[in-house]
Amino acid sequence: MSKSDLKKQKDLFKDLDKLYIKNKPRIIKWLVDIATQYNGDLSNKIDNLLITSKIQINTTTEYGVYNLILQWFLMNKGKFIIEKELDLFDNIPSTTFTKISKQIMMQSTSPGAASSQIDIKEAMKK
Repeated sequence: MSKSDLKKQKDLFKDLDKLYIKNKPRIIKWLVDIATQYNGDLSNKIDNLLITSKIQINTTTEYGVYNLILQWFLMNKGKFIIEKELDLFDNIPSTTFTKISKQIMMQSTSPGAASSQIDIKEAMKK
């Protein structure tokens, strides 16, 4: 992971955290909207959650904006526990790099897994 990829991920996650605090209904609406925008063609573009532009669903690296958004959802499973919200994750596309679904969102994350991921990131920084 390059420094620029790490910065991009960190900045995007920070922006998503702020959006969640200020306007969670916007995130839910986006999940509903991309399910209708996506028509099965993985080269399609969908609306960006944070700005008024389009983003590519599948990219050549795991640091594409849509893929990072999916990673943020997976890291924040506890924020999406209402059945109607969880159902939305079955209707949005996964990527080559990140799989997402209601079932995946319902799986609990073990504390050890989260801390080992942080340890790996810290090691990479050093």
